[in-house]
Amino acid sequence: MYITTKKYSLEIFIYAFRHFIEAIFNEDIEMRGSLLRLSTVLAHESAELAARALTGKFGARYKELFEDAFSHASGRPVVSKDKRKTYFEEVYGKGGLKACENYYECLMFALTHRMFELTRIRNELYHEGGYVIALSDAYRFLRDVLAYLINTSSNDILLKLIDEMPFTLKVWFYLSLKYFLEVERTEVAKDRFSDVWKNIAKCLSGIVYEDALKFLEKLYIDYKYSFNNMNKVINYIKPYDINEVFAILKDRVIVKDWDVINTFSWQEKGYFNTCIYTDRRREGKAVIERLNGKTTTINLIHEYYEFYWASDSDKEKLLEYLRDARKAVIKVCFEDVPFKFIISVL
Repeated sequence: MYITTKKYSLEIFIYAFRHFIEAIFNEDIEMRGSLLRLSTVLAHESAELAARALTGKFGARYKELFEDAFSHASGRPVVSKDKRKTYFEEVYGKGGLKACENYYECLMFALTHRMFELTRIRNELYHEGGYVIALSDAYRFLRDVLAYLINTSSNDILLKLIDEMPFTLKVWFYLSLKYFLEVERTEVAKDRFSDVWKNIAKCLSGIVYEDALKFLEKLYIDYKYSFNNMNKVINYIKPYDINEVFAILKDRVIVKDWDVINTFSWQEKGYFNTCIYTDRRREGKAVIERLNGKTTTINLIHEYYEFYWASDSDKEKLLEYLRDARKAVIKVCFEDVPFKFIISVL
């Protein structure tokens, strides 16, 4: 049941993304609004199924469901110590993000809060026929639902489900990863939503020799496409390292800037340069996480474009976690998060 529900959750997310892309290029305002409403409702359905797969609660109401999923994903009890409230409510009452004890609890608290927002929007879309969600809001909900799917499952399970997808869904999912990654490279702006897709679609059209959206639509109506051509398309659009893409997208809800770095240069120099800039010296707690879920904390210093450790003990911890690593994603968090930096080791 768990795997089947996760599979449906991922497939519904793909349809939500597809309708979002269709909305971008639909010139009819009413049709665009309908497509965005459909995309947002499906995104909520996807998150709901992910939470039900995690908790096993298939009859629970949304509030109970997402609060229980928060506890399961962050490894915390479902109810508070005094048994009067859920653990999520207890953390919320103590100060929310600033009261979270570790990285995963903080991340899942932020994502759970987003799922409550999405639930409210979803209910408004159902009960207020004229309500239209903004394009930027629809995008951010999709991005954060994808993060929710990543963080309520293991990378290995997700990769297995992706590998077993039908060709059509697999193509759309890989395109969604490329799309989110490209949009997140720059500040989210209305004109970027269509420009990024146009660039991705242009590349796809170059290997299928027709309009990308028309090609993708044909795949849904039993379009005959040879196995060799399928592999050619998949190999072209598939991200080189999906784990890297997951690491970048999984915590954007609490991260304001990021960069991918080569870890070998850090071990040689004791510091590394990034594209992340600060106009004054900043020192703060950094969370280091590996793909297996293991984490530790150190203190890092960020000055101009450089990052380096604050003490010899921090250096030892960092080098231990970077052992055998090829690269890492370093991230700077928003001010209300209880740590300043995250390093996702790949």
